[in-house]
Amino acid sequence: MAETADEIKDSVVEAMAQAGHDRRRLRSVGLTSDAAASAGSTSYPDGSVLIGISEAVLALIPVYSRHLALAVARPSSLFRRLRRRRPFDTALLAAILRYTSRVERSSGSVQTLTIPLEPFQQHTADLLATHSLRFVIAHELAHHLRGPLDADRLAYQAVLAAHDSGPPSLVPLGALIAVTVVHNVEKSLFVRGAGHPPVDRRLGVLWEEVPFHDRASFNSCAAQLSEATDLATDFTQGSPPRVSWDLLTDVAEHPFARCDELQSLTPAQLVIELHRWPSIGSGARALLDGRLDDAAGRWELPLALFHAWQVATPLAASTLRLALRKARGLEELTPLERCPVVEAMAALVEHRVVGA
Repeated sequence: MAETADEIKDSVVEAMAQAGHDRRRLRSVGLTSDAAASAGSTSYPDGSVLIGISEAVLALIPVYSRHLALAVARPSSLFRRLRRRRPFDTALLAAILRYTSRVERSSGSVQTLTIPLEPFQQHTADLLATHSLRFVIAHELAHHLRGPLDADRLAYQAVLAAHDSGPPSLVPLGALIAVTVVHNVEKSLFVRGAGHPPVDRRLGVLWEEVPFHDRASFNSCAAQLSEATDLATDFTQGSPPRVSWDLLTDVAEHPFARCDELQSLTPAQLVIELHRWPSIGSGARALLDGRLDDAAGRWELPLALFHAWQVATPLAASTLRLALRKARGLEELTPLERCPVVEAMAALVEHRVVGA
C-alpha cells in the first residue's frame, strides 16, 4: 500500500464527516495494531474512539490483494480463468493462508509468503489493499457512530466516497477482501470468540451495495476467495487437512506440515502419539479421561489455567499454545519435535476443556 495506515484512516474519517456523520465523534480517532481480536473499537465518554486491528488482519490483506490482482489486473482473462476454476491458484493461496495461520497459532507471530507480481499487477494489489483497509477501519468507525446497525453498509459507502484513484470496480473487491480476511482470522486463529456476523450475511449486505455491472465480477471473486479460505481455515480435529504443503518451497518438511498431519487423528490417537514422551503422555491420558487436576499436575501447569480456558470468553489459539509450551518435559525436546507435540496437547485441551 502506498499510503500509511494513519493516512488511510484519515481518508475514511474525512469521508464519513463529508457524509454528514457527527463531526464531534470524529475529532479524535486513534488506530492501533495490537488488537487482541481481529478488529474492534472502543468508544470513550469524550467522544473519541480507538480502533484496533490485529497484525494478522494487516498482514493478510496484502496476501489476498496480491492473489486477486492476478485475476483482475487483466480484465480480458478474468472470466475465462474463473469459469475454468483452475485449481492451482486457489490451492496455492490456500496453502499460503494455511502457513500463515499455522505460524501464528503456534507462536503468536505473523509470517506471510508472497506471490510474485508484475508491476501493473502490484499496482492493482496496492489499490485493493487500500480499499480493504479502509473498509475495516470504516466498519469499526461505523460502530462508534451508529452502533451495531448497518456497519458494513456505512463502511462500503465511506470507502466509495474515499476512493481517489484506480477503477471504481476495485472498491467492492476491496470490501470483499476485508470481510474475507476478518472471517479467516476469526475462524483460524481463535479457538473461541468470533466478533463479527457470519461471512455469508456480510457478503449479502455488500452485494446489495455493489453496482449491477460489477456484480458478476464480485460473485466470481467471492467464490474463489471463499474456496481458498475454506480450505485453509478448517482446523477441525479428526478431519484431514485440505491443503498441499508441497506447493510451498522449503515448507513441506517444516514442523507445521507435521502439525497438519496430526489434525486427522482422534483424541485417543493423539494420546497414543504423545506417549512417546512419558511426562507428556501421562498428562494427556489424564486430560482425555477428564481429570483436569491430574493433567495440570503432571504437566506442572496451574489448574487455574485450565479453568480459565473453560470460561466463555474469546481465546486465541496462540494464547493456548504459548501457555502449554511451559509444560514439564517439553524442554527436553528439539524445536522440530516441540511444535507438533504442543499442537497435539492443544488439540486435546480444545476437545476436553475448551469444548466441554
